[in-house]
Amino acid sequence: AIALGEKYPGSSYTEEDRNFIETIAVQTTAALESLFMEERIRESSQMEAFTRFASFIIHDLKNAVGMLSLTAENAKENIGNVEFQRDAIGTIDRSVQKIRQLIESLKAFEESVSKSKIETDIGALVERAAGSLKQIADARGIALQCDIGSNGKAFVDPNAIHRVVENIVLNAVEAAPEGGRVSVRMETRDDGGIVIAVEDDGAGFDPDYMRRSLFSPFQSTKKGGLGIGLMLCKTIVDSHSGRLHVESEPGAGATVTVHLPGGGRPDSGKPGKER
Repeated sequence: AIALGEKYPGSSYTEEDRNFIETIAVQTTAALESLFMEERIRESSQMEAFTRFASFIIHDLKNAVGMLSLTAENAKENIGNVEFQRDAIGTIDRSVQKIRQLIESLKAFEESVSKSKIETDIGALVERAAGSLKQIADARGIALQCDIGSNGKAFVDPNAIHRVVENIVLNAVEAAPEGGRVSVRMETRDDGGIVIAVEDDGAGFDPDYMRRSLFSPFQSTKKGGLGIGLMLCKTIVDSHSGRLHVESEPGAGATVTVHLPGGGRPDSGKPGKER
């Protein structure tokens, strides 16, 4: 704080005093501007984090609504079919559970994913995630195949990894042509690590998109897509010290591979290194 009052008797302000006061004023202005800028950056970061989180929620809600919408559409012609009724009830139940999980994730926004990790049978998880999309695949005429080589276990957040597998398989089903196929494979490596690979025979990714926008938000090759599906999957896999890898050639489909560390103890939650 600077206060300028009456000058001392017998003294006068010099050029040096004026320069000193001017310097203090400039420094004070710079400090205030810096504080204002930090506040704007903090508000911008908070808004960005909220927007990204909201986008993830919208993406999962869109998938759940899509399943319910398809069930309602098919019910117009198949409501009397007992097998359809059984599948429809299962789809509705899974969709409701997913929406409830999303509500819980809103409540636990600040909670670290590492707190939710438990020893999980990854083979059974992959089968459930792929099986939840069988109705959608059948409706599109897509042959959905699931090959579980071994039932490896790992410490993961089962809900999060289920979302990853479900998102990747759904993307593959949507990319495959009518009458096409989607293959889901899981195997355990010698070191205990787990590999989940999802392959489709769709159009594949454009090389330029692969290079520039594959994991960028709001960049999608699908009409009406949010462009955050793979970004969400990569974020979750990274939080499990894993890796997500995509291979694709135009016209030759795509293969999305998830590498998860195995073993009997929880990992540290640090992102895995690319190899």
